[in-house]
Amino acid sequence: MSACREPGERWLPRLVAAGWATLVLCACEERPAPVSAPPTQPPGSQWPGFEVSTPRSAARSEPGLFSGPFTEWHANGVKSGEGELVGGLRQGAWTFFHPSGVLRWRGTFERGVPVGPEEAWHENGSKQLEGTLVDGRREGIYRYWYDNGQLELEVEFRDDVRHGKCRRWSRDGVLDRSSSGVYTNGRKTGEL
Repeated sequence: MSACREPGERWLPRLVAAGWATLVLCACEERPAPVSAPPTQPPGSQWPGFEVSTPRSAARSEPGLFSGPFTEWHANGVKSGEGELVGGLRQGAWTFFHPSGVLRWRGTFERGVPVGPEEAWHENGSKQLEGTLVDGRREGIYRYWYDNGQLELEVEFRDDVRHGKCRRWSRDGVLDRSSSGVYTNGRKTGEL
């Protein structure tokens, strides 16, 4: 653990795939601690006023719980996600990225549960899905796209189960009538 920190704040170790990593981005020489920094500096590099390592995540914390801005990185050093933690749980707007840096998902959390509008994108940057979450469950109309931009699926959900009209298209835009229909509580009950 770094001895360099702001009064009343500390950096906590975090369990990562390779084991415990110590978060050492910290405040020194009367400068505030950074809330995110890409781990692109090789081990042993020096930044004036900061200790630098290659963490997979960084956060400020309250005693025992992660709270405040939180940033994670892919193993290749590209940011994988960022948002706010409150008491160790995701809170508010969050954004996630593919290893290439392309936007992957954007949405909102309340006490660690995804809620409200969500959007996702394919690795090539084209939209993958859009819809609304209620307590982490799909609700209302969801749209899904192929990576070529063609609409793949438009489906209605009730409490995360297909309920209502469902239309599916092929990659070249032809309606697939065998996969399309009307659903009631997850079961296909009619044709369109």
